[in-house]
Amino acid sequence: MNEAEKRIKRISNSGASFSIERHPSGAHKLTKTIVSDIARSQVNIKKQKNQEHLQDGGYCVRAVPILSESVGINDHVVTMAYIDGISADKFVVRGSCKTAEQLKKSLELYLGRIIDDSHLEEIESELFIKKAAAVLDATNCPYLKTELKGCFEILQEICMQNYYFPVGKCHGDLTLSNVIMANDGTLNLIDYLDTFFESPLQDVAKIMQDFVYGWSFRYEKKSTNLSALIFCSHSTPLICEYIANKFRPQMKILLILALMRIAPYTDDEVTRNWLIKALQKECVR
Repeated sequence: MNEAEKRIKRISNSGASFSIERHPSGAHKLTKTIVSDIARSQVNIKKQKNQEHLQDGGYCVRAVPILSESVGINDHVVTMAYIDGISADKFVVRGSCKTAEQLKKSLELYLGRIIDDSHLEEIESELFIKKAAAVLDATNCPYLKTELKGCFEILQEICMQNYYFPVGKCHGDLTLSNVIMANDGTLNLIDYLDTFFESPLQDVAKIMQDFVYGWSFRYEKKSTNLSALIFCSHSTPLICEYIANKFRPQMKILLILALMRIAPYTDDEVTRNWLIKALQKECVR
């Protein structure tokens, strides 16, 4: 596995294997092989294929193009264009004021569109309580379990009534780890995820997981992490504040859940410590 493949493996949360086919013309291809939860993987790739190409002025958002797809008995093999650009692990090093503005405006374009295309629907809060309870049951770390119990109680208080949510298309896991800014400034989205509840607010919650709590930069040293959070403060789309105010309890529910859902998959001390701090901050915010 070369360095580019190692980097893709590191920033991807899919658990898949990757290989890059290089072409003299520069039209490189990335092949992704998924061997678990193949049915869900097919749904995820369908979401990626169905992503609308958005453009407004000098800002452009698209999904990385899928070139081919095959489903076997034990695997799901997807070939897509390989995009050379700035991804989450490079935003800190190469991020500039221009990069921050490009990211901000591009995310505003994307979020504005999926909000406009959604419709309001009353959702029973029991859906979120059941999801949180399942996360609590699946978490084995005693320290995390203690934190989750406190968050679960707060969630129960918020969920004593039902709320109207915008329902519609969403990426499902829109952290900076799943964003690649190409050399021409185009924002390319990868690793779409089928969620238990399809709402644009899911994407806002994931963006805030990064921009407020620094999920994608948790392994960086303290000074670099601080630089990353400063970069994020300049990159945060204005629409996020509007949405957070308009859908305050709904966003609180999804933010707490987004953080809680990390717990069962946490297998290193850095992530555990990051998650505990993020949960404590979110539950008193």
